[in-house]
Amino acid sequence: MENEPNSHRDVRLPVHLYENAERLIAGTRFKTVEEFLAFVVRELTSADNAQFDERERKAIEERLRDLGYL
Repeated sequence: MENEPNSHRDVRLPVHLYENAERLIAGTRFKTVEEFLAFVVRELTSADNAQFDERERKAIEERLRDLGYL
């Protein structure tokens, strides 16, 4: 079943976005770009998005937009 927690989909990104993400995660807890992007998508789409106040959410969205993800 495709909605199982361990099932995956491939996502294609332009090379420059992937390279930006690699630079962004250097020295962080994220070991791979895929791990980082899964975290970002999970945070932005979670039902419990109340952990971010509006100002934080806008700052995150602006940063992702600047990086070309949104």
